[in-house]
Amino acid sequence: MACSYKEYIRERTLRYGRTAGWLSLVFPVLFLTMDRLLLWYPVNTIPWRLIPTVVGALLLLFSLTPLKKYARVISALYYLFLMSLMAMVCALSALFMKFHIFGNVITGMVIIIFVIHFGSMGGWRYLVPIYALPVTACLVYLVLWENPSKNHILTLSNPLALIILSCIFAEMQERIRHREFSAGKTAESSIAQLKEKNIQIEKNNNLMQEQLELARIIQRNLIPKTVPHMKDLDIHAVYMPMYEIGGDLYDFIHFKEPHLLGVFIADVTGHGVPAALITSMVKTLANMSGREKLTPSSFLSFLNEKIIDMGSLEFISAFYALYDSSSLTLRYGRAGHCTPYLIRGREISELTAKGVLLGVSRGGTFQEREIQLQRNDKIIFYTDGLTEAENMSGIQFSEPLVKDLRDYSGLPISDLVSRVYTHLLDFMGGKKFEDDVCIVGIEVR
Repeated sequence: MACSYKEYIRERTLRYGRTAGWLSLVFPVLFLTMDRLLLWYPVNTIPWRLIPTVVGALLLLFSLTPLKKYARVISALYYLFLMSLMAMVCALSALFMKFHIFGNVITGMVIIIFVIHFGSMGGWRYLVPIYALPVTACLVYLVLWENPSKNHILTLSNPLALIILSCIFAEMQERIRHREFSAGKTAESSIAQLKEKNIQIEKNNNLMQEQLELARIIQRNLIPKTVPHMKDLDIHAVYMPMYEIGGDLYDFIHFKEPHLLGVFIADVTGHGVPAALITSMVKTLANMSGREKLTPSSFLSFLNEKIIDMGSLEFISAFYALYDSSSLTLRYGRAGHCTPYLIRGREISELTAKGVLLGVSRGGTFQEREIQLQRNDKIIFYTDGLTEAENMSGIQFSEPLVKDLRDYSGLPISDLVSRVYTHLLDFMGGKKFEDDVCIVGIEVR
């Protein structure tokens, strides 16, 4: 069985290697043309662009000639090709760290991480060297010679978190692949062998659950552990993923101007591992958006274009608000997300704006609006898991939510959010939630 599975992996590696070899000959022509004629990249980027091409050409030579009998050489060249992709993008990030296109290079790094993840034939033991060697060399170079700023370190930390997730999911993927292959052979096995396989499958499932739990912890680390402190603003947030790995995200965006604070909330369609990967990607993009964050419409447009560039199959709803304590104003934009509620006294109104989901269409526009706030105003941001939660009778929580906001409008924002969340749990009556719940409340003092 073990030998058969090794042959199966070798055949897959050979097929993938041929594809990788052909692509390595085509894409450099496109990228080098863009680099030199459109983006005016310096000449020293050319060798790094050509490294994957050289390895890919060798891979193609071995996989299309009688040399393909050397399966171990082909496997080594294939993983060397994946490592060369990572080395290329790490080198480019080091070269362009202090240039305005650094964010674009990091976007490329995220894409390469996904490509390597889905092209890998083994578990974490194969992926760790592919990621670790180029990334470690890049980090050592940056620390010793480039003196990266805090913003650069923050931007680089997100691909590193994505690499950890990739290694975890690759191990799960490998175990599932092996289990499925083994399951296809069980018809030829005896009853004793079948029982042994079932025991092994159960062990693998338990290990997968442990891996999922670790992935969930990492994904939860994307959620802020504390809320910002501003002298005239109180903030309280509640986040509860209803699946092992959720697709909701909220974050607070800080600026060098102390009177500004960004509030970002998003919801990725779907759940589980794919949603977690997309969520980490969105957080990475938000952190590297630069001064686009000062304009909600530009910020959402930036996210939309980058998500489309990455070829994500998931859509994302989002809402971004920029609070200015010096003028007590709130500018905001919406990308198909739930409209937040503004609470002024006992009056409840919605912060409406036009905008489609992120990732739907290139060149989408997002309406930007501005409101004048008053002391004691409260705003509730949330995801649709709150309003679309249904109890045993099939009634959604949307109407009870508005009533709660009015009834508890006189309470501090922390108490108001806590009351709403407690009422939601009582409202469900023990029924299992079908979506994540995320609530972020702010109050102007």
